[in-house]
Amino acid sequence: MSIQIVSIGKDYNGLCEDGTELSVLSLYLKHPYLYWDLHIEESHSVFKVYKVKVRSRDNMEIVVHECPDWDTFASDLQSSLATVAGGDIILLKFAIENKPLFLDIKNNFPPLLKQIFSPRCVPVIVLAFGFRDRPSCSCPMCTSDREVCVSPLEGLQLAKDIGLGATYLELPNLYPRNVQIYFGEVVSGRVF
Repeated sequence: MSIQIVSIGKDYNGLCEDGTELSVLSLYLKHPYLYWDLHIEESHSVFKVYKVKVRSRDNMEIVVHECPDWDTFASDLQSSLATVAGGDIILLKFAIENKPLFLDIKNNFPPLLKQIFSPRCVPVIVLAFGFRDRPSCSCPMCTSDREVCVSPLEGLQLAKDIGLGATYLELPNLYPRNVQIYFGEVVSGRVF
């Protein structure tokens, strides 16, 4: 048995010590007490594919299909749509300070997800990463930040526009504890 997670967007623009790109899913799947035998496939034209076995379950595998943006997704649209349709969990992610990626997701994915998943229920999670330096207010300096940063209201509205019971969540950082708590709940809800 396998759980298929489709992840679209970028959550962080950093690198691990070994030079690989850091993402919330790669952090979670590298947790040695939960998973083993991690394989990363980069041969697919659209998705980077992570496969990992769950330690506490025989024959249980988690497969993550990760795509950075709409342009990459649309480059092989038919294959991308088939991958999304096979997903058990859909994750749309962006950094709070990456407004262009947020708009890319907002403008392209809600109608697509509604079309694919309207007859069935699949968890859709809109996940924002980052820390806001200042609380929301109406002063000119904060107002100018709104052009660069995604507000909590925009994230909530995106989840509402997607429908399908989509959830909006913000993680202030990629500390392993935050990632573990969040993804542990999401994955265990599907695995166990």
